[in-house]
Amino acid sequence: MAVREITTYVAAPPRSRSITPVVLSIVKHVALLTVGLTFLLPFWWMVATSLKPNQAMFSIPPLLVPMQDPALWNELVWNNYPRSFTFTRPPFTVFTTGRER
Repeated sequence: MAVREITTYVAAPPRSRSITPVVLSIVKHVALLTVGLTFLLPFWWMVATSLKPNQAMFSIPPLLVPMQDPALWNELVWNNYPRSFTFTRPPFTVFTTGRER
């Protein structure tokens, strides 16, 4: 008679995830969010400035959101956009010719 070998397989205990990859992932995500917000800030500044009334454009400290200072910025000025297309003087003429009209 042949002797059979009985092999038993024991499941390896589950490996616990090391803390180092988790911390590294969190640091990477925070860095990416910081860089992303840094790149988006100029675009927000451009849109916010285009919607400000004239007296709020040069206020110190700068106003970044509407209604931050209701005395200066109490409404969104949407008419700045159509007004920019009806400007009669070509852009940069003051800088290229050195004189105003």
